[in-house]
Amino acid sequence: MIKKLGSIFMILAMLSMSMVGCAPSAAAPAEGAAEASDGQAKKIKAAFVLGGSISDGAFGTISYQGIQKVKEEDFIEKADYVEGVIAATDAAKAIRDYVADGYDVVWSQSGAHGAAVMEIAPQFPDTVFCDAGIAALRPDL
Repeated sequence: MIKKLGSIFMILAMLSMSMVGCAPSAAAPAEGAAEASDGQAKKIKAAFVLGGSISDGAFGTISYQGIQKVKEEDFIEKADYVEGVIAATDAAKAIRDYVADGYDVVWSQSGAHGAAVMEIAPQFPDTVFCDAGIAALRPDL
């Protein structure tokens, strides 16, 4: 699963300069967590919270292009996004909604969401969180 997550992040990093840092939640995935109960490789659900519009001609557009690439990966069950999330309270709600819907990875494109990610991530150790603002909040990551 870690290799698959790395592929998601590599695709997005290549397409978007907005990704400055990633912050996995407090606990690492358990050994064998990459397999579903039937022995098949577990497919990942990835969610993206975008601060801008997918048609802004900037980071929002580039992030959207990255999301489309992620959807093409064999190990992706579902990739979804919400755009225009500017306020930290709105970001927190979107992030919590995605976690409640069972998403394995929640990626935030706006540095303004960093505080929300840092608050929420420890509460959901089975979800991987990634945010552009984490490097500013936690330079040790």
